[in-house]
Amino acid sequence: MNQSNRIEYLDYSRAFACILVVIGHLLMSFQDAGFIDNIFASFFRKTIYHFHVYVFIFCSGYLFQKSFTKYTDKRTYFKEKIIRCLDFAVTYVIFTFITYFIKTILSGNVNSEVEGSFLYILCHKPINQMWYLYAILFITFFAPLIRSKNNVYILLIIALCEKTLFCILSKRGVSIPLPVNYLLQHQTWFLLGMIWEYKNIKLSSAKAFLLGGLFLFLSVIAFITDSRNHLLSFLLNFSGIVGTVEIIRCLTKKASSMSVGWRYLSKYMYQIYLMHTIFAAGIRIILLKLSISNLGIHILFGLIFSFVVPVICAMVAEKITLLNIVFFPSKTIAKLKKNN
Repeated sequence: MNQSNRIEYLDYSRAFACILVVIGHLLMSFQDAGFIDNIFASFFRKTIYHFHVYVFIFCSGYLFQKSFTKYTDKRTYFKEKIIRCLDFAVTYVIFTFITYFIKTILSGNVNSEVEGSFLYILCHKPINQMWYLYAILFITFFAPLIRSKNNVYILLIIALCEKTLFCILSKRGVSIPLPVNYLLQHQTWFLLGMIWEYKNIKLSSAKAFLLGGLFLFLSVIAFITDSRNHLLSFLLNFSGIVGTVEIIRCLTKKASSMSVGWRYLSKYMYQIYLMHTIFAAGIRIILLKLSISNLGIHILFGLIFSFVVPVICAMVAEKITLLNIVFFPSKTIAKLKKNN
């Protein structure tokens, strides 16, 4: 989609989810390093993991449906789908390699070391937030296309069956191949996004905030009881995802009211998502090597290197087109061909 045709509230939703991902990873690193150890940090970290990355998957399903309903020719549709999957695959391989390389050469300084060869990590154990690219690759490839009202309900039944099957298999300790695991576990939210776009569902402000309130209430219950109940987990996921997207849609109806900083986060959230752990881990290691253990300094530099540095890298890649291939392979190749 062109910049002028973007659905801004989805960009803002993903930017918000990206902020939570970054804060979650910073919090995790501070807890692992022994800087923070309290119940509030644990509650916040556990709560955001119920929905933040799933917002990306929901938005991907929404945009997939919006982009691909225009295709009436099956050949063109499958060609574009394969190109999109290849984009995810290329970016996944590149950033997995970078992360694997850094964790290998700095194995004594990182919080979590890699276990196994690069090929094993690539195929069977995605590193950090790279699991999203791994999951969305397979989800996109196997995603159906809604073309009728009946298909919406069929799709919903398929999604619920997948989620139920995953719960049953995981509860019984059945070993599931990783691509199938991700399909069963996460495709529900992708399909939900497709349905949301096709049916043009928009909640009122009251319903959106009510759903957000339900999520917070259930989060407290889940944290206090340390529940592993699958139904509670599903309700947390659903209310967190839909509540987030719908509340942000209601709050950002006037896009002109958004700050410049928020717009930059929205524009470069993908690059921030991909690179924040690399730079945050790097500056944390440097600070510890300099015997700087002050929490305030670590938080300040962690935030700067998680948000600002990836944005700078993204802006440089926009100026030097070839570099942008690591983020948007097919678009960059098409641009390079056009310039030649």
